Amino acid sequence: MGFFLGIDLGASALKACLMDATGRPLLTARASYDTHHPQPGHSEQNPADWLAAMHSALAALRHEQAEAYEAIDAIGFSGGAHIGVLCDGAAKPLRPAIMWSDQRAHKQATALATSGEAAESVEDIAGNAPNATWTLPQLIWLGAHEPDIIQATEKLYFAKDWLAAQLIGVSAQDHHVTDPTEAVGSLMAGRDNKWHDGLIALSGLSATALPHLVDIGSMIGMVSPGAAAAFGLPLVPVYQCAIDTSMEWLC
Repeated sequence: MGFFLGIDLGASALKACLMDATGRPLLTARASYDTHHPQPGHSEQNPADWLAAMHSALAALRHEQAEAYEAIDAIGFSGGAHIGVLCDGAAKPLRPAIMWSDQRAHKQATALATSGEAAESVEDIAGNAPNATWTLPQLIWLGAHEPDIIQATEKLYFAKDWLAAQLIGVSAQDHHVTDPTEAVGSLMAGRDNKWHDGLIALSGLSATALPHLVDIGSMIGMVSPGAAAAFGLPLVPVYQCAIDTSMEWLC
């Protein structure tokens, strides 16, 4: 009988759940990390802390359920929505990740929402009213306050997808992916399920920096030999899953 591994990147902790073939949880392990507030209204996390938490949680599962852990058949990731990780070409983060709870971009969001016809177009295209938790206002804020970061960004990941890439390997462009539940809160045209050139232009990023859009349930790669050695995992498929609020509908 096979087993499945689900990894959820939460607001304050990573949870790793080992399940049997029916979806029955066998064991859950968690590892916490800090949220930093360098200025009032700012909320950031260090992606390296997520990776360390994944090491810790998976080590706990392996220790307690070694036989099932070694028989894992597939892995999936979930997490909080539209937490952008701005990276260089090797998927190395260029700065801490701005969290969904961050409010620094409230002025940028208000400007998008109150600038007449353009604002109506943004909401109509995206299917979301601009607000400070949305990726686009955050990217506009970075363009104004940290322009070197925007210019240096070669890959925009979202948090759960960046973590998945650490298991798959980050060298192949095919592994730079996300799903519609993530993209709809960033730069995707909601009606068309594809990135929108106008929203990309507002963000300041190059279109080549955006991840490929794939369907939920798609196999996005295999655990790499390096990750297998580091985490004690078998060489099994990793599947694209959705943001946490969407995954809750399955529970």
